[in-house]
Amino acid sequence: MSEKTLDNLIKTLKVEAIEAAEKEAAIILETARKEAQELLKHAEKEKEQIIDVAQKEAQSALEKGKSALRQAARDVNIALKNEIVQLLQTVLERNIEKNFTPELLKTAITTVIENIGSGIELSFSTDFKEDMANYVQRELQMSEKRITLLKEDGIKKGLSIAKTGKGWSFEVSTATIADLLSTQLNNEWNKLLKSDVKE
Repeated sequence: MSEKTLDNLIKTLKVEAIEAAEKEAAIILETARKEAQELLKHAEKEKEQIIDVAQKEAQSALEKGKSALRQAARDVNIALKNEIVQLLQTVLERNIEKNFTPELLKTAITTVIENIGSGIELSFSTDFKEDMANYVQRELQMSEKRITLLKEDGIKKGLSIAKTGKGWSFEVSTATIADLLSTQLNNEWNKLLKSDVKE
């Protein structure tokens, strides 16, 4: 084999090797590009999923926060209403205490004696006992009605009336009047507060 032929053969082998290497490189490059595109698409999908999950979690946290704020506002509103009603109750009790005078009680006793008749037991609180006992005795001198006067330590500023032999009694005191009035007024107070304070 001649030297020229050997050179041609070497050149041909080099060309073929280079071409084969270039083809292989092109295939590798194309495969790498396709894999990179697939990885990029996959990363995009994952990114979108992560963003979607994060947005849903953020929306859920926002809704929970709003709900907690609404509940806190309702709680504060209810607590405020309760405090206002308690304040109104205290003002009512003070006004009853201030206006519950012996003169008012004397009028009540006179009305009771006129309407109930004989067989009454009257029990007075200690702060009214002397004045009321003298008043009732004066009233009874002009009446034939039978009334028993008692001292009662358990009554707070007022009296207790019982019908002997009939099994009933009731107490007229600052506490019982305040309880009766507050029961009636609580509904009105709550309506007033509900209309003035928006939830």
